[in-house]
Amino acid sequence: MDIRTVKTNRDLKNAYLELSSVMLPSKITVAELCKAALINKTTFYRHYKDIYEYADLVEQEVFDMFLTGLNDSDKLLSDPADFLTSLLGHMFEDEQSLMVFRGKQDSFLAKLANFLSDKYLDEDSTDSKVNEVTFIIGGLINSLGSFLYTTDRTEKSRKDFVLENARIISNITKNDEKVEKIQPKQPQRPYFSDKSFWK
Repeated sequence: MDIRTVKTNRDLKNAYLELSSVMLPSKITVAELCKAALINKTTFYRHYKDIYEYADLVEQEVFDMFLTGLNDSDKLLSDPADFLTSLLGHMFEDEQSLMVFRGKQDSFLAKLANFLSDKYLDEDSTDSKVNEVTFIIGGLINSLGSFLYTTDRTEKSRKDFVLENARIISNITKNDEKVEKIQPKQPQRPYFSDKSFWK
């Protein structure tokens, strides 16, 4: 790849991230992106079919970078509190880049669910293990989506989220016969809402 292509790709990505911070990514047009990146549309179309293909590529790149910085990703089942603390800390630390998922948080959460499933399940996993892990990941993803959608994302709310979800996961993985009934501390809304990922 020649230096001009590298520069073009870098300028496009920076412009896309900047635009995503001030408007929904689904509203970004090729014309706006090219204007912000100081390139012409012909150059854009030389490398990409359309804005949708480009958006998918940026989202995947941002998600891959997110995973690279995610510590304790192997502790979901063994130490869920550490895993969840790391996950939330990393998400809010990298919030600027994750803005590319605003308005389509289900895409981010689906990628995270697939990553976790691939990490904890393989061809040799027993039916019991598949059921347990699928149940934990599915519940966690919905809980996380509801948490991200709420406006109250204070430090206390994050700690409550970690403690509550870590307790549930621990109850499941320890196969405790008694699982306490969970009462949500705040209104829970589905993560697949069309509202912005972060408000």
